[in-house]
Amino acid sequence: MAPRLYCKGYLKLSLVTCPVHMMPATLESEKVRFQTLNKETGSRVVSQYIDP
Repeated sequence: MAPRLYCKGYLKLSLVTCPVHMMPATLESEKVRFQTLNKETGSRVVSQYIDP
C-alpha cells in the first residue's frame, strides 16, 4: 500500500518557491516504538496512568 500524503504545499525562501509533499517515514505495520529502560537493571519500565 502506498504511503498517504499528510500535507501538500509550497516552501517559499525569498525568491525561490519549492513544492513540498509530506508523507510518513514508516508504514503502519513498521511503527517505531521506544521503551524506557532502568539504568541499573536494563529491564523495561512500565508506565501506569492513574486517574486520581
